Amino acid sequence: MRYHPHEQDSEGQGERMDSSANSVMGRVLSIDPGAERVDGHCATCGHETRTFRGFVNDQQGAYAVYLGTYTASHPELGVEMAVSIGGWGVGNDPALKQCVALEFRASDTGAGWRVRDAGDSCWATIDMLGQMLPRAQVMESGIASEAFAIIDAVWLGDPRLAAAAGDCSLLVQMPVAGCS
Repeated sequence: MRYHPHEQDSEGQGERMDSSANSVMGRVLSIDPGAERVDGHCATCGHETRTFRGFVNDQQGAYAVYLGTYTASHPELGVEMAVSIGGWGVGNDPALKQCVALEFRASDTGAGWRVRDAGDSCWATIDMLGQMLPRAQVMESGIASEAFAIIDAVWLGDPRLAAAAGDCSLLVQMPVAGCS
């Protein structure tokens, strides 16, 4: 099992992950990368700040949506992600959408993902993502495992996420093809 090093359980270990990056709770996931845009430029160096998005499908169709934002050439700033789960697709209730905010950061002890309070994230004002979940609720409800499994599938299925995270040498315990 892989662990997300920044998420600690009661025994001091990271959040447990299913070893299959393209399935979650019995669902086989596929990634459909969507649009990417330039949102601005770093005031210091002029590099672009970009946002990308995409869709996550399971056997029944639309399952989740993801958005990521980062500033090129600044891996120290990390990647901010939103994963909106539930309520997507024809015939589904949009009121069921729940947004989990995550961030990828490198630190002295390694690199990995952690859950943030969605209401305090850059995604907080995007109503279409659904209910902005607080970190404590995400961790207590088990939706964290679902969100991390989706992020793993996005990591493998949308090369923009790995590129946004920066140099492969920064990545620890992440399922990145081509990095050793």
